[in-house]
Amino acid sequence: MADQWDMFEIDVLRQIGSSAAEYGNVALSELLGRDIKVSLPTVVPLETKDFLGNANDSDMISVQCDILKGLEGKLLLTFDNESARRFISICYPQYNVASENSFTELGLSALKEVGNVVMSAYVKALSQFLNSTVVPSPPMLLRGSLGDIIASAKESDEKIYVLLIDTVFERAHEKIEGRMEFMLTRKDKDLIHESCPKY
Repeated sequence: MADQWDMFEIDVLRQIGSSAAEYGNVALSELLGRDIKVSLPTVVPLETKDFLGNANDSDMISVQCDILKGLEGKLLLTFDNESARRFISICYPQYNVASENSFTELGLSALKEVGNVVMSAYVKALSQFLNSTVVPSPPMLLRGSLGDIIASAKESDEKIYVLLIDTVFERAHEKIEGRMEFMLTRKDKDLIHESCPKY
């Protein structure tokens, strides 16, 4: 199998993102009782070295889910701290989810809950594409620099393939940008390649 992603595979992954956004919009609306639009407009392959040692991304928070069945990878929904506070505040405006410089315990719990909804929507779209069951773990929070978060999620020296998926949330006149990192093993990448329609 080719080591790099080809343009057709990336196009298929964008279509998966579009389906995931539709599922996410419905699930978020049901959870929150208000409309918050989620979109996943772009998919870009990255090397893990691109994350490491980036001093400009030193204040980040990420919701991580491991894939327990169907694939072997991980999903991380990551924000800088300010974007995360804004995001949770518009999701739960009636609760005290963040102070000026930190999250409340309720805010951290809410971030995990909403992050889990968004990543579960992506997993659902993946399941339909692969025509198999893909099961995510319960969410956990990681904090620190983006490099530290990726290094913590990358548990071994095995080569991984990272897809950066822009993740945008909108409500009324407010727009908040996050990012989803989809970390896959070589086996995962080959499975996605083999599942792509053949023309």
